[in-house]
Amino acid sequence: AVSRTHDCSSPASTIFRSGVMNAFRSGVQRAVRPQALAASKRGILDIAGRTIFRSNITYVGYILVGSVVLEAVYGNFTEMLWRMNNQGKLYEQIDWSQFVFELDEEDEDDDEDDDDE
Repeated sequence: AVSRTHDCSSPASTIFRSGVMNAFRSGVQRAVRPQALAASKRGILDIAGRTIFRSNITYVGYILVGSVVLEAVYGNFTEMLWRMNNQGKLYEQIDWSQFVFELDEEDEDDDEDDDDE
């Protein structure tokens, strides 16, 4: 049986490995330019970190303004859905002239007699 062992400690193999690694590194560095790397790092979290999270007061301010805006949008949306689903049933949409009740003269006279007793 022939056993193949590689002697990694020989100077030739060390030079070969270091040359291959240097060539690989320089090829990667040429392929990925610093501008492209910097542009890819500027994601949404990086932008948010530079604007929203730069101090506590700006973070709290964004939360307060965002909650007011979100509440206004959510409130208007739910109000619109409510009105669409209850068309003609809401207080301001009812024709109240249909529900006018007039008292008879006889009922009014009875009330006046009760006061005299």
